[in-house]
Amino acid sequence: MSTPQCSIIIPTYNERENIPIVLQMIDEVCSKAGIAYEVIVVDDASPDGTQLAVKQMQQLLGRDRIILQTRSGKLGLGTAYKHGLQFASGKWVILMDADLSHHPKYIP
Repeated sequence: MSTPQCSIIIPTYNERENIPIVLQMIDEVCSKAGIAYEVIVVDDASPDGTQLAVKQMQQLLGRDRIILQTRSGKLGLGTAYKHGLQFASGKWVILMDADLSHHPKYIP
């Protein structure tokens, strides 16, 4: 993949069910719009299997597109965004929640 135009940071805690849906939606929207993207998932040690779900999506969509950054515990939403910004390489950065309160259809 080329350098992403867009870095999307998604903090997670117990989002096992939502994260595959939101990642698939982001891929569909960005692919249709011709936007090169990366998603940085910042997980706060979710006990529900969120990290495994993200790893499965990495296999499907690529590790260059889906980047998993793990943290040692539930450290908070604001610090998760700040942590994810350290790894963003896109020209633009989008902060998004995994619960679809920020719908991917608004990316383009």
